[in-house]
Amino acid sequence: MRSFFFYVDSAQELRLELTERFGGSNDPLLYQLEKEISELYQGNDSVAVHYTKLKKLWEDLSDFSEILECNCATTCSAIKKILANEQRQKLIHFLMHLNDE
Repeated sequence: MRSFFFYVDSAQELRLELTERFGGSNDPLLYQLEKEISELYQGNDSVAVHYTKLKKLWEDLSDFSEILECNCATTCSAIKKILANEQRQKLIHFLMHLNDE
């Protein structure tokens, strides 16, 4: 499966290829994006370049996320907590994958 992704140059091409190969399921693409996010470390990149790469992957991932609807105070409060937790997790991931220096 991994070699399948080598010849695809963009997220859009990958999305089209996966839709053709697996039907309407986004699961393979979600897997690939999550994997890329988890394996992305700063390496020789500046902090700004590293963050930009990570932010792009997060944006690609959010394109496939379901939109949360807010239809009552309880739901809105829960959604705010979910989104705050998601932002906290992103910050932790970003900090964990920076170089020690």
